[in-house]
Amino acid sequence: MKTDKAARLFRIPHGTREGSVGMEINPALAITKPDSSITEPCKLTPIEAPQVACVAVIGERNSQLFLKIYLDALVDLPYHQSQGPEVKMEEVLYSTLDIFDDYIDGSSRKTIYLGRMATVASIRLYGLLTVTNLKLIVGVRSITESDAYMKNMLIKIYRLTVKSLLNPFQPIDLMIHSRKLETGIEELVGEFPNHKPVSGPNK
Repeated sequence: MKTDKAARLFRIPHGTREGSVGMEINPALAITKPDSSITEPCKLTPIEAPQVACVAVIGERNSQLFLKIYLDALVDLPYHQSQGPEVKMEEVLYSTLDIFDDYIDGSSRKTIYLGRMATVASIRLYGLLTVTNLKLIVGVRSITESDAYMKNMLIKIYRLTVKSLLNPFQPIDLMIHSRKLETGIEELVGEFPNHKPVSGPNK
């Protein structure tokens, strides 16, 4: 099943129920407001934390092509003690795939900017669905970013991804290992308004 496959790719515990990630879906896209979970204290305050929380590129079959999680940005992300913030962030990303699926229509292929798909704690998740059903997600903490800025950022990430996928040695539907892709995304993240790079473990 598609759900089980996506759950394995994102290391989500089998049987995770929809609406169990403490996420509030944008009412314009869906209607559901899950329960919250336990919040653990973090070493950084929201003011000190970086603005970009995650960048993800998901393939047509929901395979994980690229994933970068900035742990220092997850200062107020609610998570259970048995999970940790990184697994919780992956769970949140996995939960947005259903929103993308609602927009996939084989009879009308075009790139669609979904805008803000969902919010969990202070993190807003923005999405872009491409003509080849690539799903791009950026999670940010900033409340000042414009819709046009987020759309432009996602399109730039898409262009970087396409260049990596054109590599004849890149396996289909497998994680992209490209220094150019990672460097390009890091540059976009570093250019994000009010983003404050901090030291700490990142994935």
